[in-house]
Amino acid sequence: MRRLDPARWDDVVLAVLLLVIGVPRVVLAVFYDRSVGVEGVLSMIGVALALLILLYRNITPRTPARR
Repeated sequence: MRRLDPARWDDVVLAVLLLVIGVPRVVLAVFYDRSVGVEGVLSMIGVALALLILLYRNITPRTPARR
């Protein structure tokens, strides 16, 4: 298999935007006394995806691009 290139900067921007949008919604969904609902679950999925993007970016070894 061909080795994957390291994540580009636009992946980080996507992750940061997902965190900025998702974290306040998750906090509101968790601290309300009502059930979490669809919006809270989707926000939690978005936050988890953002964390996975950032973790993947930091765990993968950085190799110089080959031509």
